[in-house]
Amino acid sequence: MDAARGRFVTGSYDQTVRLWDAAALAEPGTPRHRERVSALAPAPGGDLLLSGSHDGRVLRWDARTCAPRGEIGRHGHWVSGVVALPGGRAVSSGWDGTLRIWDLYRSEPIATIATGDDHIARLACTPDGGLAVTASTDSVIRVWDLASGDQRTSITAPDGRVVAVDVHGDVVRWVVESGRLFSWRPGSNESPAVHDLLGADGVPADAGWKVTACRIGAPGGTVLAGLSDGRILGAGTDGRTEIFAGDGCGPAAIACDPSGGLVLAAYGVPRAASDNTARLWTGRERESSAVLVGDLPWTAAAVAPDGRLLYLGDEAGAVHVVEPVPPGVNRPDRGPGSR
Repeated sequence: MDAARGRFVTGSYDQTVRLWDAAALAEPGTPRHRERVSALAPAPGGDLLLSGSHDGRVLRWDARTCAPRGEIGRHGHWVSGVVALPGGRAVSSGWDGTLRIWDLYRSEPIATIATGDDHIARLACTPDGGLAVTASTDSVIRVWDLASGDQRTSITAPDGRVVAVDVHGDVVRWVVESGRLFSWRPGSNESPAVHDLLGADGVPADAGWKVTACRIGAPGGTVLAGLSDGRILGAGTDGRTEIFAGDGCGPAAIACDPSGGLVLAAYGVPRAASDNTARLWTGRERESSAVLVGDLPWTAAAVAPDGRLLYLGDEAGAVHVVEPVPPGVNRPDRGPGSR
């Protein structure tokens, strides 16, 4: 019991250890997600965690305990992405075809942008919150000025379903399910440059492989792609490629800390067999330092900016916070089902 902070820990026969916030438990009707968590995003400053869900809601959580801190707002359909921005703002995207800009602390909408797409599947923003990039389910990529709400430009992505998008400076990048990375400079007359992640540097190209999740904006421009056989592929800007092991189905989400020293993969692709694990890799050697087993498939993942906390969302709408085991700390071997 941590009386000063109003927190306590419980352990149960279902092999879970949970950290509780007494103040949140005392609030009746505190909002929680009722369906799959689809997006997680720590807010600048480290005090809040944001989440989006298939129930259409965007919620706030205490970043240290994951105690609920209220609803920010709602979409008319699934929430597909959430990005926390400087200045106490956030942007969310949804399958209702809108981008919504929120005031984090007043739970008020600042603006709603109707994109013209039926469903927005992917979202990314520049660090300063000036630009957003969206990818729709029909593979149209659009660049938005968030201050004015105007669309700057658009392009139809070739070669299949877009798994992830990213914008950095004047370059927009995206990865499609087949494992191809595209780089494009909006406003130029150049066609997007293409790099095949599969088949490079001794990585065998296999028509059966698909990218199920991807983190494009990793430190140094590295792309972290989760493959359908459970492995993680890291492709650097220097052309070097590494694969480090995972297992089970392809990951549903990949996250990392700002230094790239921690890589977290959440396994649990919907409608596919899942072993309900989340795996953490640390250091340059990509040593697997932790395996987290859940009752349900994991569907979203994030890492705190300082790397001290991990966040996971699951199929039922629950949000979990985990403190990773520091590198170099040995853990005893555990049998199946351990946490």
